[in-house]
Amino acid sequence: MPVSGLITFDSLNELRQYIRELLSYYEKQFDLYSQKVGSLMRLYEKKEKGMETRRFKDDNWEKIGMLMVNKRDSLLGTLEIMLEAMEEYKIKLTRTTEVLTSFDELEQLNAPDGASVTLYLRNGVPMRIIFDNLKSGGVDTAWLTALRISS
Repeated sequence: MPVSGLITFDSLNELRQYIRELLSYYEKQFDLYSQKVGSLMRLYEKKEKGMETRRFKDDNWEKIGMLMVNKRDSLLGTLEIMLEAMEEYKIKLTRTTEVLTSFDELEQLNAPDGASVTLYLRNGVPMRIIFDNLKSGGVDTAWLTALRISS
């Protein structure tokens, strides 16, 4: 799945199908991460049984250039990162679901027959849609074709 960029479709139906697939992908990823976090939490509880429970600490991370590196506690580091990833997937799920549920309104815009549809994704989230009605005598947006990104 592309993270950011433009994807051109031949119809609104193709776009709708893509957004459904995108939503399904995010749901699967969120579920997968949820299961892994659950397993890591159980493992962490076993490891820390009888000991004082530690929390995520910034001092477990060391900045190396632009990266943060955890070499002190891989279990807590992995758990922290997975929780952050889950939070990002939750945002993507919410936004993509909103786009899909508002699709009826989008179809009421009465796009010209034969108009292609270009979707702009930012960080995996549908942000904007462009109807390319070049075939219908609209503004020349042929440059969009050159930016086609395969899905």
